[in-house]
Amino acid sequence: MRNRIAVIGLGALVVLQGCVAKGDPVSGLVKSPAHATSDGISREKALEVANREMLMAGQGRARRKVASCKLSLGWLLIYDDGLELVIGNSGQTLARRYIPLGTQPGEVLTASAGNTAIDEKTAVKITERDAAEVYHSAEKFKVTTCELPAVWRVVYEFSRNASGGGPDYVVDKRDGQIIYKRYNQ
Repeated sequence: MRNRIAVIGLGALVVLQGCVAKGDPVSGLVKSPAHATSDGISREKALEVANREMLMAGQGRARRKVASCKLSLGWLLIYDDGLELVIGNSGQTLARRYIPLGTQPGEVLTASAGNTAIDEKTAVKITERDAAEVYHSAEKFKVTTCELPAVWRVVYEFSRNASGGGPDYVVDKRDGQIIYKRYNQ
């Protein structure tokens, strides 16, 4: 009974704070399964962990939309203000950072054909060329793409048996420019 009260209390706190990670992604297209659980944590559990972390950091006041992408190591959650969290398969937060989303403050873009001069395949080719300069080849990585209204989020991961990480990119959908990159070693 006490556990139920605690869970209900936490749920009420989340609602009162207004911190809701909506099930709808920022765009209508997400390349990874929305409810995959065979490889670890579910999307819903990852969102609970992220919501709890944002409440503890005092960031729970605004309603946010979130895009989610299933990675080998867990879930990549990208909020509409650029906050990005990686929630591991065992429920821990592995990374927290802000990424550029290709919009100016107050600019609202919707996922439409007018915003997409660069398609997913082209965005991957752009990032593969850049990754090859540092890693000699992008073939050893698993590529995950997430579509957001103005950008493609492209993440390269090593296979499960390898250690380390690959490069991460944000590619502007309008002109193909890499507006963010990070090399994980």
